[in-house]
This record gives sequence, C-alpha cells and structure tokens, in this order.
Amino acid sequence: GVNAHVIVEEPPRVERGAVPVQDSHLVRVTGADERAVRELAAAYADRFATSRGPWDTVDLCHTANVGRSPQEYVTAVHGRDAAELAENLRAVAAGRVPVGVAGSGTRVPDPAPTGHAAMAELVRTGHTGVDWPALSVPGARTTDLPTYPFAPGRHWHMHAEATAPAEDTPPEAYRATWREEALPQEAQAAPGTVRLVVTDPALHEALIAELRAHGAHVAGTEAEADTVLMVDATPPGQEPDLSTFWARVAKTLKALPPHGRLLWAACHGAAVRPGEHASLRPGTAAQAMAVAAACAESRIAHAVVHLDPSEPAEARARVLAAEYAALRQGGESTAAAHRAGVRYVPDTSPVRPGRAYEVRPDGYYLVTGGLGAIGRRLVERLIDRGARHIGIVGRSALDPGRSQTLRALATRAEVVYRSCDVADAPALTAVVGELDARWGRLCGVVHCSGGVNAFGAMRRRPWADAARVVTPKTDGSLHAVRLAQDRGADFAVLTSSLAGTHADAGRGLVDYSLANAYQLALAEREHGPHTAVTAHAWPNWTGVGMAADAAFAAAHSLDATEAEAAFFGHLLTGGAVVLPGHAPTAPPASPTPPNPGNPGRVPARSSPPRPPAATAPHCAPTYGTPSCTCWATIRATALCAASGSTRWSSRSSPPPWNSGRAAPSTPHY
Repeated sequence: GVNAHVIVEEPPRVERGAVPVQDSHLVRVTGADERAVRELAAAYADRFATSRGPWDTVDLCHTANVGRSPQEYVTAVHGRDAAELAENLRAVAAGRVPVGVAGSGTRVPDPAPTGHAAMAELVRTGHTGVDWPALSVPGARTTDLPTYPFAPGRHWHMHAEATAPAEDTPPEAYRATWREEALPQEAQAAPGTVRLVVTDPALHEALIAELRAHGAHVAGTEAEADTVLMVDATPPGQEPDLSTFWARVAKTLKALPPHGRLLWAACHGAAVRPGEHASLRPGTAAQAMAVAAACAESRIAHAVVHLDPSEPAEARARVLAAEYAALRQGGESTAAAHRAGVRYVPDTSPVRPGRAYEVRPDGYYLVTGGLGAIGRRLVERLIDRGARHIGIVGRSALDPGRSQTLRALATRAEVVYRSCDVADAPALTAVVGELDARWGRLCGVVHCSGGVNAFGAMRRRPWADAARVVTPKTDGSLHAVRLAQDRGADFAVLTSSLAGTHADAGRGLVDYSLANAYQLALAEREHGPHTAVTAHAWPNWTGVGMAADAAFAAAHSLDATEAEAAFFGHLLTGGAVVLPGHAPTAPPASPTPPNPGNPGRVPARSSPPRPPAATAPHCAPTYGTPSCTCWATIRATALCAASGSTRWSSRSSPPPWNSGRAAPSTPHY
C-alpha cells in the first residue's frame, strides 16, 4: 500500500550456502476472483521459468506463500523445481486446475494428510488451515514476484437531466416494509466451522444439532471459526445494553478471518406484520443496523435475521441453520424475518404526506439543537407559519455566534434558549416545566440534537467515543417523545438520517447508523392517535451548513426548499418516513467546494426517483436517463490517493448526513 519509495543504499550481498534438499515445493495463488487467480498464475509461471537457481526458486515460493495477502479465491500447485512449478502454474492459467473459495473446504480429517500434493488438493477445495510460513525454507527471502493484477474499471459520476420541482410539493418518500418470500430451498450441505454466541441453553443445543445436520462443525474457540452465529440475549421487556453489544461485535469482527461470515439474530427488532409495532424494541433495531453497517465496512458477508419470539427453540434453530446454509452458499449479505413458518425480506412502499398541520400562535414549540444549521432553519419556518413562542434547547452555552442568531430570531417571535443535555431527563423536564409556566401548552417537539464522529472503523472505536453520537439520538429521542406525549403535544418529530436505513452509508460511521436506526424504530413504536411521532430519514441537505461537493452527495440529496416541504408535508405522517433524495444535477464548475457561509443559489433538482425494493437492510434510488461527467471521478481519485485509500466506486453511496452537521475532514469514498 505504499506509493513512495526511497532507496538509501544498496544492501550488502549475503552469500548463502546450498539449498536444503527437499522433494518438492508448494506455491499458493490467491485473488479476489477466479479471473485474477488465473491471470496471476500466468504471471507467476513466467517468473518461475526465469528462475536464477535453487535459492531463487525457494525465494519465489516464500514470496508467493507468505508475502501476498490471502484473498477469497485460492489454488495451489506443487513441483520438484522451477520448471515443473512453471508448467503447473500455466495449467492453472489455462483452467485445467480448479480454483476454490477460501473457507469453503471440508473439515480436514485427523490425522491430516501430509505431502505437498495432498496439501495442494486441500487448498484447491477451499481449505485455509495450511501453515504457510512453516513451508518456507530457512533463509528464504522476499524477491521480485509479479504483483497483483488489479481489475480495470471505469467509474463515472451520473446525474439526471434537471427539472425544477414544484416549490410546495414534498419530494417522494417511502416506508420500509416486508414482503413474503419463499423459504430457502432445502439446504445442501454447508460445510464450515461455526462459533456460537448463544446464551439460551435450549437454543444452543438445538443449533448444534441443526448445524451438524447441515455438515457444519461447531467450533470451540475463535481461532477455529470462519463463521460466527450470534443471537441477542436481551430478556423480553428490556432494551439491550448497547455498550456490551458494541464491544462484542467489535471483538468478533477482529477475530473473523478475511473472508469470514457473521450471522446475527434477535427478536423484537422489526415490525413485520400488523400489530407488532407495540412490541418493537428500538435498541434491537439499532443493533441490527449496526451489524449490517459494520460488516459492510469490513466487507464481511453477513445475515441479519429477525426471529419469531413465539416459536420454540427448535423452530428458531431450524430457521437459523437454513439462513446459515444460504449465507454459506450464496455469499451475499441478506436480511430476513421469520414469522410462523413464513420468511419475509425487506421491501419499500410509497408514503403520501400526512394531514396538513396548521402552526398555532398560542402555546409554544420546543426545538432541540435549534441553533444548528438545520434546527435554526426549521425554527425560522415555524415562525414563518405563525409560531409566536419557541423554546430552543442545546448542550452548548451561548457564544457570540449563537447569541447573534438568537437575537435575529427574537426580532420575529419570542424565543428562549436554555443550555441542557437532552439525554438528562430531569434537566430536560425542568426546562419544559419552565416553558410551560411561561407560555402554556407544548404544541410540538422537533428533536434536532445530535452529532457525528470522524470516519473510523467500528472495531477500533471505543464505546466512549461512539456514545457521544448515540446518546443524544437514543436517550435524547426517548425523553423528547415522552415529554410530547405526556403533555398532549400535536407532534414529536425526530430528525434522523438515511444512515439508519442504508448499511453502505454506515461504513466508517457505524455509531451514527446505530443511533439513527434507533430513532426510526422509536417513531414506529411510539406513533399514536393523540401525538404523532415521526422520524424523518434525511439525505444530505445541499447549501445548508455543509461544504459538500458533487462527489459527496452523488446519490442522495435534497435542496433546502424540497427538504422543508418534506418536513411539513410529513409532520403528522407518523412512523419512519424515508426520504431518499436524488442525485445533484451537475458537478460544480471547479473542484473548490462552496463557502458554507454563502452557499449561493441552490441549483434545480431532478424529480426524485422511485426507490426500488430493498434486497438487504438498505436500498438505493435508481436514476433516470443519465448524462456523464468525469469531474467526480477525477476528484474522487485524487482524494483517495491523497488519503491512502485503495477502494472507491461511484456505485458506493456516501453517507447521507443528518443535515446541519459539518462533514468530517476525511472524505468518504
């Protein structure tokens, strides 16, 4: 991964004696797909054919086996000398030698077969238990073996033709739903090694029997397993301990091999059928989203399974064994729910705006985080529509900038700011009690409080850092909703994010995905006839508090006018409302991002596309007839090179930030 090299001086030449005598050599070839393995084998063959002697051959074998990172596809050849190795490598390149998938091999018999020929056969079936360093001849050194043949590809930033939206028409929105899907066919044998993280003794025993029936071996230690099956152990009626969950999943991801798999399951994490919303557990829904985002971040195949709590342990074990076999055979990440023998998969359904809401001049409205970019804008729109009393809550003390904003708002309505941590229920209740005494009835709550950490992998982020993002959106949201309900407010709105619905958007931001998924599930559970509780899963708001360029919001954006129309159009809709946004109409004229303090005129947007059905815990909008520009490609490539990133794709959606939060300094590609 190093792109700059400095040669200080030539190393001293070290003379080596005779090569230790051995019957044959073993060479591994590994790549991201079968094409890469066969192409690399051809390059290896050419190099082995030019071997400069026995030590050179030994060094080439050592470099191939130890100096190259193991990847998903693998094969191996053996030979007595460089010429025979070259011949056998050309057989791989020609397709005459099989290539296996790492980790898919059958369990090695005890005692294990010996000899390079037998080991090569095991590797070709996907066996990963070879101790490659032990095969190197003592004194072997890294040498000039051909490097990896990266797959060529062209990536373009796509944008639709511009059409100006109607000013007061809310952009398209949808709900996440579930649809029936046929149960997986009778699973074939799914060999592999599974480690169980299951605390229910009955389920644990039933799972061992079912997995063994599918040909799997149940491991006793982390080191043995290529798949981990975790079942949430939160007792009924309680919320999960998110800090314990965070540490357990991070530890599991660290221990998994490069092409390992994770199957995570729980009850009460999804409202699949009518009547299940009351038993929905927001913390469990947040866990499910965090698992999907963390696995997407680590490029680990995974399955998230929502179990039927009414089924006995034996039935749940059969479901999990079938989902394990499907994950093992298909290799694609999935989400599924099971209810009474029926399998459901994620889907979407369009949602129309709720009934119109008339802002009241009497009483007051509470806006948490109301001096942030989005909170301030929503306060202004409430005043525009007739609000005369607004209480603003924020964790920070007033500074000159906030004081100036507050004075500007106070010229148009009676506005009061109180410094308060929304996660502190008694403190928030005290503030609301003061405002009740001052203005009377609480008419509505808009919860904008929240933050975001810089990009970073979940496995390296301690919970103490994640909690700073999670707590305002979990505890803070629950407190805001309870206050609204207890006082008979017309509505409580939670400003959430697409990061709570799109696993890909949570890469590097797993804590943010978890927090927003909690809000969306909380709104699903708490929405009622007296107080409408709605969570808006927002994409990026362009031109509001962010210096986002075209590459940042390449797939999910709304301009401020569209977003405000959506906010008021779905003020009373209830539940989780997903606003996917759409691609910006054009890249900026130069790579210099706009000044966030003077965003200028927001360009017209295309009509938002209809979101397709989700096939995993996330979905992405489709595009109309595209036109192409290479600007985003050039800028993204330059930024990736500057940050040392090795992966980028225009198909990967950037994180759709909860608007009003400054983008991290590190771009997300």
